[in-house]
Amino acid sequence: MARKIIDVIPEEMVMPGFNLDGEVDEKEFKSLWDSLKMNKQLVEAFAWSRLYGGSAIVALFNDGRALTSPIKDAASGTLEAIRVYEKEQIKVKTKETNPRNVRYGLPKMYTINPGGAGSEYDVHYSRVYTLDGERIPGTARRQNEGWGVSVLS
Repeated sequence: MARKIIDVIPEEMVMPGFNLDGEVDEKEFKSLWDSLKMNKQLVEAFAWSRLYGGSAIVALFNDGRALTSPIKDAASGTLEAIRVYEKEQIKVKTKETNPRNVRYGLPKMYTINPGGAGSEYDVHYSRVYTLDGERIPGTARRQNEGWGVSVLS
């Protein structure tokens, strides 16, 4: 029953038959989507967010820049893969400290710990999409370092 609670919404979200508005070559996009196994990856990310109270997707975007640099221009590169991590594997390394910046107080750089034989690496926030778990009050979210809670809580 718990598995159904966790999986049903993410699986419904990526069911076949979606259309893209504004995509010039939808057939090419869907081919890339399938080759990167995006359905599986997105279901995993949303399920982990619901189960553990958060997850993150790291986009491996080949734009000729380091992972620690902002994505230059989405049109000038290609998405090569995405990686999904549970919230315990991703930590905020630095936050925006300029109070005049619209991202003040938000993460600027993340550190990813893939576990196993992989070593930690840093990633610019523009290459990371966080799914921050189920809704909780702001004070509880701050205590959880920005993360929400599990749907099973």
